[in-house]
Amino acid sequence: MYERLFYIAGIILCMVLFGSPAGAQNAPLKLQLAQQFEDNGEWENAQPLYEELFHSDFTSYIYYEGLQHCYVQLKKYTQALAITRRWIMLHPNDVNQRSQLAGLYFDSGNEPAADSLWQSILSVDPGSIGLNRLVANEMMEHRLFDAGIKIYRDAKIKSGNAALFADELGTIYASLQRYSDAALEYVEMLKSTPDNFSFVQSRMSIFLVRPEGLLAAFNVVSAAVQAAPESIVLHRLLAWIYLEQHRSSDAYREYKTIDRLAGANGTEVYNFAQRLLQEHEFRTAASAFREFTISHSSSPFFAQAQFGFARAIEEASRSNDTLAAASGEHIADISDVTEEHPSYAGAIALYRRILISSPSTELAAQSLYRIGCIQFEDFFNLDSAFAAFRRIKQMPRASSLTMDVAFQSGKIELARGDLEQARKYFLELGSFPEITAQEQAAYLLARIDYYAGRFDSALAHLRHFTTALNSDLANNALQLQYFILENKDSAPQALVEFVRADLLIERHKYSEALAGFQSIASRYAQTLLLDNALMKSAELCMQLHRYNEALSTFRFVADSLPSSIMNDRAQFRIGEIQQTVLHNAAAASEAYQKLLAQFPNSLYTEEARKRIRMLRGQVF
Repeated sequence: MYERLFYIAGIILCMVLFGSPAGAQNAPLKLQLAQQFEDNGEWENAQPLYEELFHSDFTSYIYYEGLQHCYVQLKKYTQALAITRRWIMLHPNDVNQRSQLAGLYFDSGNEPAADSLWQSILSVDPGSIGLNRLVANEMMEHRLFDAGIKIYRDAKIKSGNAALFADELGTIYASLQRYSDAALEYVEMLKSTPDNFSFVQSRMSIFLVRPEGLLAAFNVVSAAVQAAPESIVLHRLLAWIYLEQHRSSDAYREYKTIDRLAGANGTEVYNFAQRLLQEHEFRTAASAFREFTISHSSSPFFAQAQFGFARAIEEASRSNDTLAAASGEHIADISDVTEEHPSYAGAIALYRRILISSPSTELAAQSLYRIGCIQFEDFFNLDSAFAAFRRIKQMPRASSLTMDVAFQSGKIELARGDLEQARKYFLELGSFPEITAQEQAAYLLARIDYYAGRFDSALAHLRHFTTALNSDLANNALQLQYFILENKDSAPQALVEFVRADLLIERHKYSEALAGFQSIASRYAQTLLLDNALMKSAELCMQLHRYNEALSTFRFVADSLPSSIMNDRAQFRIGEIQQTVLHNAAAASEAYQKLLAQFPNSLYTEEARKRIRMLRGQVF
């Protein structure tokens, strides 16, 4: 504040020393001072400066505009009207100022004069888009929404163009929460200019976030489609709204219609299936891919659709936790594998069909890679997974998978407990020029040294992330770095045992790992890693479906370790378990409310609030 006062005092001093305040050479300094007062909302101080400037040069729009702004802000409408009329006398063709003059009449309480002036402006050229927009916008500035709407609608009717001013009216209606009217305007725009589809989407998305806006848009667009069933762009708009309503199967129905109307021979359906896959609508994506492969076996996209069907079945299986007990080797017939009955085994069989039908293609390599991922990540069949990744190296057109194969192979060796073999693969990963590969390698090599008890070497790898703080991987690296630094000197033996238990998690030996962490928590209760051991124990209890034990441990961390940096996370996990595992909406809401009350600055507060809002319909 003092700096600004010194700055202003300096300007005034310059004005005094270097000439008359009204002198031409001081005008720039005086204008700068007036503008600074204006920027700070100090209208009383800005007004006399602008008055001196304007009286020294009535032709300067900058001086005129600044003075008019001051008068309006100070509600000195008589003075504002006077200088505006004077400006118009000097510039009779300045229609913008004539419209603003009408606005000043309105603000001063002379509504008849305002309306008369606006109408006189329009009478010059009633069909002028620019004049109608100018007057309507000025009315909106003065919150005369109905009057502005009437200007636009009258001009629309006179022009015979139903799409004229559609965006202006749509924006106004949306701001007034007249969502049906807004949707009607955007439908007219789209019917008139189908190329505006993306623009219409962007405009409508503003009010589709509100449930009442989404429902209004659905009703309007549905009616428009019924009235014009051959309009491809309206079917496309309706499909988009269905997706916004999470009704992907209805959206798929619309795309089948679009494909038929466009004579696209399945292309529209195929592209939509790919979009569904990206948006995690796996069941509907599987249905779309399946129907495409049945109806368009001669399409150039047939093989990609087969792969898309397999990916959708795989992800549908994963998202619904329908892990098959048997591996894919025993599946000979997949006729019963559909979007309604997905299975990992079915996905593997689908991938193998691609391997047989297209053995020397990139899709074959991608299919084998997906088989390896399922065997590793979902079945934990390390030998089958490793064999799949090793085979990929011998396949043509598999170069795009080289980094991924090195990463997965290293993870498999880590899961086997062979740290040195894992290191070799992660060093290979780090040899690629891609930054993401090098960062992954640095983190994984750090974990190898961490598991091997070479903590200084691990820290050396983790220093790579001190300037790369914009990713989950970097956050994980910094957490590991902090954990090692905090415990390697203060509790070296506890850290060694912690690492041993941590490696058991990588090897999926969950019961042994749980026993290890529980032992650490009991024997090293005074160390800094106590809360880490308890959190690991609770997460392992979850993995082993020992939910009450997990809740008890999380509650202990949240309530009995006030110095822990993990107590807010523990409290959030309590809410998650109640919500998603035990399906106790009341208990979940109570847990999230407790998080907000006890840890208001937690990183989990925003998500907790969202979940409370979602649960209220179930609780109250």
